Amino acid sequence: MSFSIRKLVNANVYLNGVSYAGLASEVTLPEVKAITKDHQPSSMAGKIKVPMGLDEMTLTIKGDFDAAFVAASADIYHVQLLQIRCNLPGYDESGRAIEQSVVAHIRALPTGHKPGAVKGQEPSEIEYTFNVWAYKLEVDGVPLYDLGLTTNKHQVLGKNLLSTANDNLGV
Repeated sequence: MSFSIRKLVNANVYLNGVSYAGLASEVTLPEVKAITKDHQPSSMAGKIKVPMGLDEMTLTIKGDFDAAFVAASADIYHVQLLQIRCNLPGYDESGRAIEQSVVAHIRALPTGHKPGAVKGQEPSEIEYTFNVWAYKLEVDGVPLYDLGLTTNKHQVLGKNLLSTANDNLGV
């Protein structure tokens, strides 16, 4: 059974190795999507879409964090290291409820934050957005994705999808 993980709730977020007070109420993980280009050689009667790399990936975190997290994530000039940990509820083949541990390791540049409305003098939930440079997603210790846009790394379930291209480039 294959699945894709895009949203996590009640996740622990570590920014540059520091755990700040509070849980992320919602985390939207990056979507891995190819950039394609139309290709129509003279020997073909039609066009095909050819993958040319990965589209930009964004990470969104919603939560009420410590003021130090707001200050650190406002540094839009330095790459930040994020680690997001969460338990993902699910069911096994026999129908029993199970929990899987999900860990996302992300290297990203903050692109800003958007504060929510204050309601009854309660803390405001803030939405943080990051532009992802590297992304590694593990479920129960098994890496699903391991991507590096600056290092030309693209591994899925341990298989290097760019091994031939990197060998040709001498990387």
